[in-house]
Amino acid sequence: MGSIDAQVDEIVFDVEQEIDDLLPIEVKEQRFTNLLQAIIVGGCVAAMPILRMIPTSVLWGYFAFMVIESLPEYWRTTTPPLWRLYLI
Repeated sequence: MGSIDAQVDEIVFDVEQEIDDLLPIEVKEQRFTNLLQAIIVGGCVAAMPILRMIPTSVLWGYFAFMVIESLPEYWRTTTPPLWRLYLI
């Protein structure tokens, strides 16, 4: 921890003078991602007759499988490690 009697650095960051060095000069908008997203959505709409032939139970099973497979990662990221529980 710091001390009240600690030496103060004389260099002070002045936002008004130094902000221009930190900001980007220009922002380039890229439209390739938007185009790719639109193509994928259009492909899904065009594939609807094929997708309708898949039984609903198969889709439910696939989504249930994805949920079960993602649970360990979910619990790992949302629960604290066990050693922290002993500190509380």
